[in-house]
Amino acid sequence: MEHLREKLIAVFAGGAGGADIALIDEPWIGEFASYLADMEELMRKYGSPALEFDDLISGTVNALRTIEGKLVAFPMMTDVRILAYRKSYFENPDYKKKFKDAYGYGLRPPTSHEELFHVAEFFKKNAGINGFADLWEKSYLEATFGDWLYSLGGRYFDEKWKPLYNSPEGVEALDLLKKSVSYGPANALELNHELADVAFFSEEVPMVLQWWSVKNFIKNSMKNFT
Repeated sequence: MEHLREKLIAVFAGGAGGADIALIDEPWIGEFASYLADMEELMRKYGSPALEFDDLISGTVNALRTIEGKLVAFPMMTDVRILAYRKSYFENPDYKKKFKDAYGYGLRPPTSHEELFHVAEFFKKNAGINGFADLWEKSYLEATFGDWLYSLGGRYFDEKWKPLYNSPEGVEALDLLKKSVSYGPANALELNHELADVAFFSEEVPMVLQWWSVKNFIKNSMKNFT
């Protein structure tokens, strides 16, 4: 995606004639908004028999507005982040016994922050691998930080666009993000979308926090993947 962003920067900087339609990622809205048309104005002017605003999830639409409320894009798809894990580690009888003895509950895919760090700590100590992988490379950190922030009930801004990074939730999210890096591989701060997958597939880590598209890599290239 970063290659696409760099190409779009060059296209927009070149002025008219560069592109009529562009595929952009939601975090780029602020950067490219001045180059993009008002989609609501175009809808009022031309309409579309195949598109109705009521058919779209309001949150995905509003995420594509500028701070002034201008809608500069339509959502083409939504995406979610998932925790993928290797069953071979979680179903290992020896690991299951040791984990229960250490933490007092059964080894399972984590469902909370505390459980995530318990599992990561356990495998780092007992399996000779790193705890998990995430997207820690700098161009991904906004989204990665946002996962921690929103999971704590935090927000980037209040209703008047005052930054909330120093809120209790924001501070805790940053602390958790910093803590998570310590359970990653040696090149943790280089992990982008592709390298996080590499760490997972090569068994450097038993878990990866990744976009839903990771399922396609598992399906297409790891038929016997466990």
